Amino acid sequence: MVAVLNSHSANECIKPFQSTGLMGERDIEKKLLELPIPTFDHENPKHNALADIGICVWKRAKEVVSAAEFPAGSSTARQRGLLRANLKSELSQIDKLVKEPFA
Repeated sequence: MVAVLNSHSANECIKPFQSTGLMGERDIEKKLLELPIPTFDHENPKHNALADIGICVWKRAKEVVSAAEFPAGSSTARQRGLLRANLKSELSQIDKLVKEPFA
């Protein structure tokens, strides 16, 4: 589930286990795959809600990246910060769902 992998909650879970280099934390892709994320179940309402919000975030992110004011030539950190600021509401919804138990 892409929404779960990109959530703030998932990022916070792996922080203590990430290696660190000259530019900060590294190997996020390795640690995220070690999280106990359940397999998508189309009959689970929470899974469907996360998928729906994930699609919404993807569409909105495409709009932000395509906008004239998007800092295409700047650092990835600045670009990610702008995306997070523009998607704050949706990302908050994802984090709320991710923090709840998957029953």
